[in-house]
Amino acid sequence: MPAFENRIMLGLSAALSILASFTQTADADDFGLANLNGKILLPPVYADIRWMSKDCFRVTPKGNPKDVVPFFVNQNGDNIPTPAGAKLYDERFPLPPPSLVPSSIDPAVSFKELAQVQVPGAKMRENLGLGYYRFEKDGHFGICDQNGRIIFSPNGVGNGGDVRPVWTDRFLQDTFTPEGVHVYKLYDEKANFIADLPQELIVRSREYHDNLLLVELAHGNRFGYVNRKGQYQIKPKYYGAEEFNEGFASVTINDHGTICGALIDKNEKLIAGPFQDGWTEHFENGLAIVTLSSKLCGMVDHSGEFVLKPEYESLKRDKNRIFGLKNERLHVFSDQGQLLSVLPSGVRIEDPIGDDVWRFFRQEASVKNGDGDSTQRRYGVVDAYGHILVEAKYDAIFGYSKNHIASGTRNVATNELKVGLLGPDGRFIIPQKYDGVSIHGENAILYNRRKRFDKYDWMPSRDGMIARMELWRDFLREQDVIGMRRTELYKFLGQPNYDGEGSECNQIKYYLSFTLVPHCGNSPDPILAIEFDEQDRVAGWRYGQGTGKLPWYRTNVVHVRQNDEWRLVPK
Repeated sequence: MPAFENRIMLGLSAALSILASFTQTADADDFGLANLNGKILLPPVYADIRWMSKDCFRVTPKGNPKDVVPFFVNQNGDNIPTPAGAKLYDERFPLPPPSLVPSSIDPAVSFKELAQVQVPGAKMRENLGLGYYRFEKDGHFGICDQNGRIIFSPNGVGNGGDVRPVWTDRFLQDTFTPEGVHVYKLYDEKANFIADLPQELIVRSREYHDNLLLVELAHGNRFGYVNRKGQYQIKPKYYGAEEFNEGFASVTINDHGTICGALIDKNEKLIAGPFQDGWTEHFENGLAIVTLSSKLCGMVDHSGEFVLKPEYESLKRDKNRIFGLKNERLHVFSDQGQLLSVLPSGVRIEDPIGDDVWRFFRQEASVKNGDGDSTQRRYGVVDAYGHILVEAKYDAIFGYSKNHIASGTRNVATNELKVGLLGPDGRFIIPQKYDGVSIHGENAILYNRRKRFDKYDWMPSRDGMIARMELWRDFLREQDVIGMRRTELYKFLGQPNYDGEGSECNQIKYYLSFTLVPHCGNSPDPILAIEFDEQDRVAGWRYGQGTGKLPWYRTNVVHVRQNDEWRLVPK
């Protein structure tokens, strides 16, 4: 089969396979729990284990999702009562503790500290953030605070359109006129009406930043800002704009016919720029990144003066550190712009994997494998001061905590990556035999991909999610699909999502997406199409996006992973 056909059909499959390998879903098999001393607290036999808080994990047994009941354990693996508030979001996430300041869901708090939100006779439906929740009662929706106090009753303002908090004491109602025009109304924390926003705009902010909402003209592609009274602070005039932060905002202006980046204050005063053919970013800890037309980057302070001269090929802010690339060497700065260290040539920062530690990599020389030569990265760990804690010698690093590293080594011949937990002495306290290890506080969640096709995994899960690409690969390996009777196929896959009609009367289709309902528009979800012969046996199958243009497979095949790519080969 031509290689390009394989790549067209299986490219998305490979992408979803990677997601399935490192994302916890209720469909995933073989999860276990260990502590950082290497002791196995729960053997890897569960359908799912999720980190809920610093001392609470939710464990889902295997079986029919309609029948299984999750339970909770502490960091020692001992069963504990269901935490207060854990049923919000269909038992997937706990609630944050009561707070007078904006707060999102914080898994770093103890489950004992979690608030329990209750409205008599109602079901909690959604955490809206900023200390507010949506509930449902008698088929209608309302909003309450963390103490269960009703802000918008189910039969009140909220039924005229979407109402959401935009700050701890501000709510925005979004409705449409019969002509399709947005109408925004602003309310306070007691549901008292404040103002109608101008009908000419669309609100682009999720919440207030520096007491301002970013807005855009509905017809005109110009951006401005609205204050807490619902009035214009800055009328829409900018070609592009970001949220205010630290009293300043990054905007795009037209300077005599040239698009330029600039930084302004709340009085529209220009404090940096305009930078022709350049752009700016928001302020953070008193500094903002500026990129010039030369594509060189620097950083300015609130006065608009350069603290870091524009001489870096790239600047990246990550947590409380700034990383700048100059002359092929990575420079590490504090969040105030003080140089802390210069890393050796070839070191590249990838992402944070713990408190003030980052994964980095070096590009290795080409290596031989079954499909020829390929370059390979080696990963290590660096701290916030630029000190290399772990040399770049691993094929993968998934976590770091208290000198424990979740790292893995790849078999070049089979391209199979196995992960274990490395202790402070440099030895593996959990052997490299898992497909994934993630560190959470004093524990590590162990993960192995499913080894056999499980019909319960094929069904929609508790969380309303399905990930069938990997399952179909398992099914092909374990079963001879071509020639299988329709009744036997249904025992494994259940009833199809689509029964063919007309010219497709001999076909059935299953959705292979992550959602129960296919997307609309130009990005259709992948679909598995199966064709039957006159004896009602499987005669062929095909899958992918736009299956009508893809070839049918009429012989039994299996997937083989070669050089980071899945290929179909005869069984």
